[in-house]
Amino acid sequence: MSAFLYVVITLFSVFIYFLHRKFQHWQRKGIPTLQAHPLMGNWRQLEDMHFTDLMDKLYQRFKSSECVAGFYIYTQPVALLLDLDLVKTALVKDFNDFSNRFAYQNSKDLTADNLFFWDSHKWRPMRSKFSTIFTPSKIKYMFNTMNAAAMQLTESFSKSLKTSDILNITDLSGRFTTDVIANCIMGCESRSLNFEPSDFYDIAPVTTGATDFSIRWKLFVETYVRLVESIGIHVTMFPQKLEHFYMDLLKNNFIERERLNIRRQDLLDLLIDLRKIKDENGNSILSHGEIASNLFLFFAAGYESSANTISYSLWELARHPELQDKVRHEIQSVLEEYNNELSYEACMKMTYLDQIISETNRLYPIFSYLERVTTVDYHIPNTKYVLDKGTRVFVPVRSIHYDPEIYDNPEEFCPERFDPAEVKRRHPQAYLAFGDGPRNCIGVRLGRLQVTTAMVAMLSNFKFSLCDKTMEQPEYSKHTFVLKNINDIWLKVEKLEQ
Repeated sequence: MSAFLYVVITLFSVFIYFLHRKFQHWQRKGIPTLQAHPLMGNWRQLEDMHFTDLMDKLYQRFKSSECVAGFYIYTQPVALLLDLDLVKTALVKDFNDFSNRFAYQNSKDLTADNLFFWDSHKWRPMRSKFSTIFTPSKIKYMFNTMNAAAMQLTESFSKSLKTSDILNITDLSGRFTTDVIANCIMGCESRSLNFEPSDFYDIAPVTTGATDFSIRWKLFVETYVRLVESIGIHVTMFPQKLEHFYMDLLKNNFIERERLNIRRQDLLDLLIDLRKIKDENGNSILSHGEIASNLFLFFAAGYESSANTISYSLWELARHPELQDKVRHEIQSVLEEYNNELSYEACMKMTYLDQIISETNRLYPIFSYLERVTTVDYHIPNTKYVLDKGTRVFVPVRSIHYDPEIYDNPEEFCPERFDPAEVKRRHPQAYLAFGDGPRNCIGVRLGRLQVTTAMVAMLSNFKFSLCDKTMEQPEYSKHTFVLKNINDIWLKVEKLEQ
């Protein structure tokens, strides 16, 4: 018994030493950090998927004196970049040293086997190939599909107004982006704006990454994925029903189109072409699982971010009727130049509307931070600090967007911040809604255009104002990967006289 007790005490002591040493990582590096528990690190502060409170505390505490600070996700050290010049260095100048996006790597997780999660070795050759679907000419080709969906959105609003003038803007915006992305990216008819049964609209909310599990447990299994998988627990970043949905979509649509040689100039066409490219062993460079995962990625990105932007933009314009009138005047003036018909060229001329969209994305970024992983031992320029190879590095997007030293009165909605002259005065990394550098958002043009098209359709036909059901301020869910509002946005809607 004494020998057994000795072994237990020895193992316990080794474990305590291990934890203590782990949570001295930043002190040994000389990099400042918030006080961490000697045995639990920042465990108590891991209250949400976005780490917003923790990152804000670090940012506010050290941004005036340091370029970097550290914290812990369990025993894993994370470096938080505080200086915009250093952010530019990591995302752009020294990109090769930060070319991996995520520490999470799990070959068994189909939903993470795509362009967004791939490490640099696979991402580099594939990024340029995927970029061909998002060139200006290809986006322009998709405009007619977007415009048709925007016209259907107008009809859906008009039908809904027959029963009530208080409408769920979140629901209708989500239906619009679901139909656009399903059609433009996957060549499928969703018809959710017709309020018909739609598999795409049913699966869309699942793509936000909502989870019924404890947040700390979710973070744990993603941080120690190899350990958890080794003991027989299957780990996925998103619910497994997504895997089944997109694999079924692949079987029912992609394979049939590939067999019949059907062309629609969409993402599926590109994936079919990539399937024909062989590696040095004669195998296709993309497996069917990787194709399904990329279908999920582009649907998730296009649906959620654009739907949020439309909803929040209309909410802010309802709160600021003078700005709503100003942008409506711009829309009407531009449309008059094009015989009152919306076109791709007309969308490109609506500069104030573009400023509204940019300001909305500043206030409500889809992610609160960007993540990169060092590929080498990285010496931070002009400092004594060295980040070890494999260190997770976060860029606190939301903290930067709300920094009063960068944006006066950052809580206020002010589209004029994105007047070209104002943008030029700011640091180029002061706005990171779509990331920056080679691993920025690949579909930003598509996303901006579908938001613009929907906003034009809405503002040229309807007036939006606050009502009793309108929330005072959006509140984010702690249980989603994106900064998603807990409650739907409801506004009073009036049809404009034409």
